Amino acid sequence: MYRTQALRADQRRGTGFFAAVYSLVRRIPRGKVATYGQVARLLGAPRSARVVGWAMHGNPHGPRVPWQRVVQRGGSLSPTVCPPDPGRQRRLLEREGVTFLLDGRIDMAAHQWTPVVPRAAQVVGPRSSRRRLAASPRRGGNAPIGVRQGVERGRMAKALHVSPPLGRD
Repeated sequence: MYRTQALRADQRRGTGFFAAVYSLVRRIPRGKVATYGQVARLLGAPRSARVVGWAMHGNPHGPRVPWQRVVQRGGSLSPTVCPPDPGRQRRLLEREGVTFLLDGRIDMAAHQWTPVVPRAAQVVGPRSSRRRLAASPRRGGNAPIGVRQGVERGRMAKALHVSPPLGRD
């Protein structure tokens, strides 16, 4: 089975990577947004931003998954998110208190979601020699996701209480 077919089957069944995407997107609070790439990185699949887009486009859960809170890199809105009504995403975000810059992008400095993960879930170092963060007076108890590089696959997802990502084929 090709990877695309497997992802579509996951979407229909509500399992696998798509289910993990929906679970994570439900955790984004009102007034905050995340990018497609950020959602993919949080799920341990940093090169899967497009798959996150597929998941959001084919969202079978309707309003239970706040699809409007996932935006493009830099805070721009996707023109293909809601074809019959292209301004719908912006209106929904404005109702939640999200502010837009003059060029139509979201003010990401004010509204980007940065969840905090316990230190035990953070891993640094190159992929071949990962190690846990050393206890250090310079490093506080928690750090925002995305600050550290080389996050171990699945470990971040477990810390966020979502399903681990699909394995690579």
